[in-house]
Amino acid sequence: MSACPESASVVASQLGENTSTVKFTCLNHGIKESVRRCWYTYTPDKAAAAAAKSDAVPLVVELHGFGSCTEDLLKYTGWSSKARSDGFIIAWPQGRYDIPGFGEGKPSWNAGGCCGAAPIVNEDDVGFLRRVVEEVASNNSGVDRNRVYFAGHSNGCMMAQRMAVEASSVVAAVACHSGFLTPTKQRPFVTDGYVPTPVMEVHGTSDPVVKYDGGRFGLVQYNGAEHNLREWGTRNQCADELRKVACEGGGSSSNGCEVQSYGGCFRGTSVAHVKLDDVGHWPFKGSSGLAIDTTQVAWDFVKQFTLSPQSSPSLASPSSSPSPPLSPPAPVFSTTNPGSVTIHSGAPLSPVMFPLFVVSILVARTFGSVR
Repeated sequence: MSACPESASVVASQLGENTSTVKFTCLNHGIKESVRRCWYTYTPDKAAAAAAKSDAVPLVVELHGFGSCTEDLLKYTGWSSKARSDGFIIAWPQGRYDIPGFGEGKPSWNAGGCCGAAPIVNEDDVGFLRRVVEEVASNNSGVDRNRVYFAGHSNGCMMAQRMAVEASSVVAAVACHSGFLTPTKQRPFVTDGYVPTPVMEVHGTSDPVVKYDGGRFGLVQYNGAEHNLREWGTRNQCADELRKVACEGGGSSSNGCEVQSYGGCFRGTSVAHVKLDDVGHWPFKGSSGLAIDTTQVAWDFVKQFTLSPQSSPSLASPSSSPSPPLSPPAPVFSTTNPGSVTIHSGAPLSPVMFPLFVVSILVARTFGSVR
């Protein structure tokens, strides 16, 4: 892949929208401001109408996988339809594919140990994504800076989680698919100033690319999902024991899923992992017979959190009083309708109480084409 399309009209056409809803923006970033970096901003009519009434709306930053362009996300993740129905803004940044000396031209994010050329040259993607948030918020008066959420797939999920670690003053919550934190000993993440941030990660047990139980990429060995769930529990200061509950209908047409979670974490940032049986690298509704709309689950999760004045995420509240810690009662997960998740503990609870799901692993810089 030598280049990615740079056309707001192309994206608008894919969305079935008027071109006025999509904006393509570039800026110069990196050493001596020498690198051209770009992104799309999608403002659905519902979000624009809310902003016109001075109602603040959330911003979701969705990151593509290794070897993909931003436009590819529109084909399978479903975040754009959530933006239309719920009225929030999406930013789709583009990872670099034009790094000198790397002729493969595969877009990638510097998620630490993965993937492609970006981590090899130590591309400043954290700085770029911070600027994307700032530019979008500055040019869209309706953006609620306290409700900036990151999503992504594969390498994009890894990068989204790196943002949670290194930009927790900006990121209210993360919900992503098929990726883990990928720091390396040579380039550990900068954790100064980190405050525990809610993170959800969805993963299939049959993923052949980022393997559920861990494996190797080249000479680098990485741990599996459950090991890294424990690491996130430590990172977010979770006090409760690991809990596991089954959720019917979460996997393929013949299998289910399991939610593994920790509670009692700092300011309500419990961590968890959604294990989807017999699902591959694309754990989105319809793939591998998956019945649950995992993007809806992701949106239901992130939208309950907002940054507090101390830049630490807490439960969103319509009042001005301090948000209480998240201490949900013991949940039992089930799917009462195809493509939805409900949580029950005695009386029914809203899906917005879906807990956090996070995993982290170490992966190599060379990864294969991951969309």
